[in-house]
Amino acid sequence: MSRFIPATFQHIALGEVFFLGDHFNPSLALLAPLFWITSDLRILLFEQVLALVGCSVVLYVIARKIKLSFFAGYTFSLLFLLFAGVQNPVVSDWHPEPTAAFVLLLFVYLFLFTKRKILTLLSFFVFLGFKESNALTILPVLAIFFFKFPERRRVIGVFAVIAVVWFFLTTKVLIPGISNHEYYYVPTLPSTFTQVIESLSETEKWSLVFKSLASFGFLPLLGGLFILPVIYELGIRIYPVSSYFQNFTLTLHYNVYLGVFLTLSSIYAWKFLATKIRKERLQIATLCFLIFFSLFVGRKITNAPVFLVTNPVFWSSISPRSDLFEAIEKVPNGKTIAAQNNLLPLLSMRKESVYPIDKNIALLNPEVILFDLTPGQNPNNFYLTSEKLLKKDLQRLIKDEDYKRIILSNENIYLFVKN
Repeated sequence: MSRFIPATFQHIALGEVFFLGDHFNPSLALLAPLFWITSDLRILLFEQVLALVGCSVVLYVIARKIKLSFFAGYTFSLLFLLFAGVQNPVVSDWHPEPTAAFVLLLFVYLFLFTKRKILTLLSFFVFLGFKESNALTILPVLAIFFFKFPERRRVIGVFAVIAVVWFFLTTKVLIPGISNHEYYYVPTLPSTFTQVIESLSETEKWSLVFKSLASFGFLPLLGGLFILPVIYELGIRIYPVSSYFQNFTLTLHYNVYLGVFLTLSSIYAWKFLATKIRKERLQIATLCFLIFFSLFVGRKITNAPVFLVTNPVFWSSISPRSDLFEAIEKVPNGKTIAAQNNLLPLLSMRKESVYPIDKNIALLNPEVILFDLTPGQNPNNFYLTSEKLLKKDLQRLIKDEDYKRIILSNENIYLFVKN
C-alpha cells in the first residue's frame, strides 16, 4: 500500500487474493506510511511495542481519571504489560491487535471522560477497521456504557447497530465478494445440550480462565460491569465446540484484547476496594502484593516471555543469522519466488509474486526457490510443508535441469534459480 501497488497476498487456501478478502481490515492502510520512512520490515515490531506501551499509558490515565493514586495507576499499567497474553504477540510476529487495542482504549477514554464526538466516532470506526470481528469485541464495551450512561443510550444504541451491521456486512457480503469464498473464521457452536456440556467440560479451557484471572490476582471478578467484556473474551474461547484456530492458551495475539479488559476490570475493582482499605500504607502493600503475585504467575504458571531475559539460551540465539540475509540478498529481482515460511516476510516487500513452499511446489513452477535445512530449526519454519518433504524436493531439484543452484556460504541453505 505504501508503494500504491494493489495489496494482494498468497492465501493458503484461496491463492492470490486482495488483502481484504481474508480479514476486512482497511485500517491497516494507516500504517502504510511507516514504509515511507524505511523499507525495513522490523519497523512494524517497533510500532507494535509502542502500541502496547501506549495502551499501558491510556490505562494509567483512565486509572487517574477515576481518582486512583499514582501508584495504583502505575501498578495496573504494569500488570497489563506483565500479562502473558500481551507479551506473546510481541515475541512471535507482528499482529494488528496491539495497535487496534490502543485505538480501542482511546475510544473508551474519549467516551468515558470527554465530549469530543468526532474523535470518539473516528476511533470507533478505526477500531472496527482493524478486523471484522472487532465489531463483536466492542459490543460488551457498549453494554457497559449503556448501563453506565442512561442519558446517552440513544447514541450508544446507534454505535451498537453500526457494529452489528458492520460485522454482517463484512462477513456476509464484502469478504465473500472479494475472495469468492465464504467467510473462513466462523466457529462451530454446540447444537445440543450434550455438546454444550462436553464443550464446557474441557479442562484446558478452564485452565485458560484460571491463568487469565490469576495474572491479575483475581481482581477482575470484582470489576462490576467491566467484567462483561472479560466474560465475552473468555466465552468465545470456551463455548464453541471448535474454531478455525483452536487454541486455549495465552499464546495467541487475540489475548491482547483480553489483557485490556482484564486490566480495565481490575482498575474499577480497585476503585471499589480502595474505599474499603482506607490506610494508604495498606493500599500500597496490597498493590505491591499484586505485582509480585503477577510476577509469580508469569514465571511459574503462564510462562510469560519476559522471563526469557533470565535464560542464557535466549541470549545466545538472539543475534540475526547473517547467512539467511546473505541468501535473501542473492535472490534475483523480477522473478516469482517460493520460499520457506520464516523467510517469506523478508521477501514480501518485493513486487514479484511470493508463495509459501507447500506440497505442490512443482505445480507452482516458481522461478526462484529458497529454503533452509540447517538442523535445529523451529518447526513453524516449515509450515505448509515439512523438513522431510523439503529433503525430497531437494533431491528432485538437484536433478532438474531447469534449475541452477546458487552456492551460498551455508551449504544447508538452498537457492535454486530457473535457467
